Amino acid sequence: MKLSENTENCKPEIANVCAPNGSSNDFQSRRVSKKKRTQRLYIVTTGLSNEDKSLVKSVVRALGSAKIEPNVTKNTTHVVTTGVRTINLLHGIIRGCWLVGLEWVLKSLESKEWLIPEDYEMAHFSKAVSENRKDRQLFGKSYIPELFTACGPMYIEKTTKIPFDALIDLVKAAGGCITNNPETAKILVGSGGLKETWILDCITSGELQSYNQYRHS
Repeated sequence: MKLSENTENCKPEIANVCAPNGSSNDFQSRRVSKKKRTQRLYIVTTGLSNEDKSLVKSVVRALGSAKIEPNVTKNTTHVVTTGVRTINLLHGIIRGCWLVGLEWVLKSLESKEWLIPEDYEMAHFSKAVSENRKDRQLFGKSYIPELFTACGPMYIEKTTKIPFDALIDLVKAAGGCITNNPETAKILVGSGGLKETWILDCITSGELQSYNQYRHS
C-alpha cells in the first residue's frame, strides 16, 4: 500500500515537469514551430524599385537567417514581388517558392523575426502559386516540376522576343525537354509555330494551354 501511495503522489509532479503549460504534444509542436522559423531563407526580389530592393537588403541584414539571391534557384524559398510577371517570378512559381509582397518584409521587421508568410502569399496571382508551393512543402527536395514533361521535345527559335536562353531555362525548370532539331520537335515555339507567351501562360496558370490562340498567323 505504501508503494502505491508513493507512486500516486509522484504522478502530479511528473506531469508538471514534463508539460507545465499543456501536453507533451503541445510542447513538441512549439519546438517544431520554432525550428521552422529559424531555418535559413533564400530570398529573391523581382519587379521592385531600387529603393525597395535596398530596403529588403537592410531588413535581411537586420534580422539575419536569410540571404539575398540575384536569381531564383532550387534553393530559393521566397520571392518578394509586386506581381509584375518577370522571369524570376515565373521561376518562383515553377519551383514552388513563397511569392510575397513587400508587406511581408515590413511586418517581419516590425516583429523582429521572419514571419510565417502564409498571410502574405500572393495566391490571387494564380492557383499555381499555392499549389506548387504546397507540393514543394510536401515533397521537399524530391519535388520536381512536371508541367511540360508530357509535351515531348520542344524547339525554340532564337528569334523570339523574350531572350532565347530565358525561355530554355523556364521550359527545363518546368520539366520540359529541348531539342535543337525542329524536325524532331513536337512543339515549335517561334515564328513557325506557337508564340512564346504560350510558355509564360502555361507556367502562370500551372496548366497547359490550348495551342489555338497562340499560333502565329
